Amino acid sequence: MSKGHECLTVNNDVDLRLRDLPLLNRSPDVALCRCLDRERGERLRAEHALLVVEIVSPGSETQDTTDKLGECRSLADHVPPSRPW
Repeated sequence: MSKGHECLTVNNDVDLRLRDLPLLNRSPDVALCRCLDRERGERLRAEHALLVVEIVSPGSETQDTTDKLGECRSLADHVPPSRPW
């Protein structure tokens, strides 16, 4: 990879840790994230996500458009800004 570019990964089957206490994980339909350092046991957390996609379906519309959206919006106050590339 060229200097100045970090590793990115796209996942479509992943648990994204939103908080530790009380424990809250979400499984977005698609997530674009920074690569993790698996050797150090790093787990996927909200601060690693650059883009999270949730596809709204009729069976989960209320949860997708209220619960999940509200949780993601509340993260904006806690996630540090992305580093420039």
